[in-house]
Amino acid sequence: MGEIFRLAICDDDDGYAERIQATTENYLKRIGQEYAILRFSSGEELIDACEQAKLPEVHLLILDVEMKQINGIEVKNFSTCAVGF
Repeated sequence: MGEIFRLAICDDDDGYAERIQATTENYLKRIGQEYAILRFSSGEELIDACEQAKLPEVHLLILDVEMKQINGIEVKNFSTCAVGF
């Protein structure tokens, strides 16, 4: 078996996050790839997970650019998280 593909989705709109997750899961199942998907409902939640070292190395991070407080661009630029990606 190969390495588990880890994806993190950070979106404050549950509907979009669910669609992204479902689409990704369907594809990964179809190609036989083991996976783990982590979901975060805010940039703050994702950054907190990074700071607490509760976020494993992620292969793909999908960020919502327009979130209420900390947007996706700010999360991307947050140095503690950037190291793990």
